[in-house]
Amino acid sequence: MDSSVFLILLNMWMVSFPAETSSLLNRTIDPALSLRADSVEMVYTDGKFSHLEYGFAGHQQPPSYTPPSTNHRIMRPRLAEFGPCNRRGHLLSRSSDRPCGFVVDLSNGTSPINLLSFDTLAVKARNKGQWSVALADEQLATLEENYPIGNLHGNHQESFSLNKAAEHLDLKRIKYLVFILQSSSGELNIDGIELTRSASATPPLPEHSIWIWDSRPAINDAGSMVRNLKALHVRRIYLQISDELEPLLPIMRECTAAGIEVFALDGSPAYLERPDPLLKRVQTVKDFNLKHPGTQFAGFQIDIEPHLNKDFRIRLDTYGSLYVELMERIRRITDGKLPLSTVIPFWYDSLLIKERTLAWHLIRQSDEAVIMSYRTDDKEIEAISRDELLYGERLSRKVLLGVETGRIPDEVHISYRKCAGDAPSAMEAGNAYWCRSRDYTVPGSRISFKGKVDSLKKQLTISLPYQSFSGWVIHSYETAPR
Repeated sequence: MDSSVFLILLNMWMVSFPAETSSLLNRTIDPALSLRADSVEMVYTDGKFSHLEYGFAGHQQPPSYTPPSTNHRIMRPRLAEFGPCNRRGHLLSRSSDRPCGFVVDLSNGTSPINLLSFDTLAVKARNKGQWSVALADEQLATLEENYPIGNLHGNHQESFSLNKAAEHLDLKRIKYLVFILQSSSGELNIDGIELTRSASATPPLPEHSIWIWDSRPAINDAGSMVRNLKALHVRRIYLQISDELEPLLPIMRECTAAGIEVFALDGSPAYLERPDPLLKRVQTVKDFNLKHPGTQFAGFQIDIEPHLNKDFRIRLDTYGSLYVELMERIRRITDGKLPLSTVIPFWYDSLLIKERTLAWHLIRQSDEAVIMSYRTDDKEIEAISRDELLYGERLSRKVLLGVETGRIPDEVHISYRKCAGDAPSAMEAGNAYWCRSRDYTVPGSRISFKGKVDSLKKQLTISLPYQSFSGWVIHSYETAPR
C-alpha cells in the first residue's frame, strides 16, 4: 500500500476508533517507563504496529543560535560591568583582589550562540592597562566561571584561536565573552567582535569503506569477496568478528594484497552492562596483530547502539556514563597501538550527558567516528552530520559518513505527550494520561539508496568542506549494488 494512502487510512482509524487506540497503547506500554517518560510514540512499519518509543525532553539539548555564515560580526557590543571594580565610563579601577571587568552577552539574553564552525574570534579594541580575555559557555556562566583564551596587547585587533577552547567549553552553547582587568586600573572600548572560519583546502576525492556483517563469504571465498570490494572501489572494510580470528586469515591476506584495510567490528547494546566479551575481543585482535605482523587488523570499530534499548532516552545518564567508561577501558587495552573507531547516529549531537552531547564524548574518545547519516539528499546528509564533522575538526578526529543501501520501510509515527487527566481527548495508559500531539511519516526512500544506483554513485563522489571529513561508509556489503 502507498505510504500516503496508509497514513490517511490510519488517521481515519485513529479518529474513528479511539477505544482501539487506547487498548493498543495499554497493551504495549511499560507502566514503569511511562511514569518517567514525558512522551511516547507508536511506530508503524509496513502498515503494522512495530513498537513504542519513549521520550524524555530533559536530556535534549535546547537549540542554540547558529550564525548563518562563516563570517559573523558584532559591532559595538554592549559592555556590562562585573565584580568589585570602581567604574567611571569605560575606565575601571580595582578595589579588591576579586576578579572584575566587563562582560559581552553573545547570546543577547536569549539562546546561546553556536561557535562550533568558527576557528577564530577577533576583538577590535582600544584599551589601556592589562586585560585578559575569556569565554563562558552555558555551564560555566551558571557557575560564574570562564575559560581564558588570551590577552589584549594594545589598540588594535587581537585574534584568538578557538581550537584549544573546544576541549574545555561547549562551543555549541557559548554565553559570554569576558574581559578581566589584570592591572590596578584600565580602560576598555570594544569597536567590534568578528568570528571567522578558515577557508578549507580543496578536499580530495573521498575514499569508500563498507560494513560486512556476515563473515562467512570472507571465510569461504575470500578472492570473490575482494573482487567485489574492488569493483565498489572500497579501500577499507569493517568486518564483524567472533572469538575465532584464525579463519579470517585468507580474507586478511587477500585484502592486504589488494591494498584494502580491515577493521575488526563488534558491538551490542548488551555490552554496556556486560562488557567483558567485547573487552576480550579487543584484546584478541591486539594479540592476533602481534602473531600475524604481515596481515594485521588496521583498527577496531565499536558499534554499541544503546538507543535500541526501549528505555534509552529515559536512562540516558546511565547508558551514556557506561558508554564513556567502556570507551575508556577499551582505549587502555588498545594503548595507542590499535586505532579505535565508533559508530554514532547523527542525532547523538542533541543528547546531553555530563554537560556535553553524547556525540562529543564518543568522538573525543575515538580516533575516528562513523556517523549513521542515513539520508538520500546530499544537502540533508551534510546538515544532519554538521556538528559531528565540526566536533571532529575541533578534536582533530576523522569523521566518515554512512549511507544506507538496504530496504527501509516507511515508518508512521503517532506521538503523544503526557497531560492532565481532564485535558480534552486525554486517554489513560500505563498509569498516566496522554494527549495526541502530532503524526508524521518517515519515508524509507528518504533514508536508503536502495533502487537508486546512480544517485548512490554520485553521492560517493562528493567531498565535504570539513577538515575532519574522511570518506563514505556503505551499509552494507550484503545490500550494496554490484
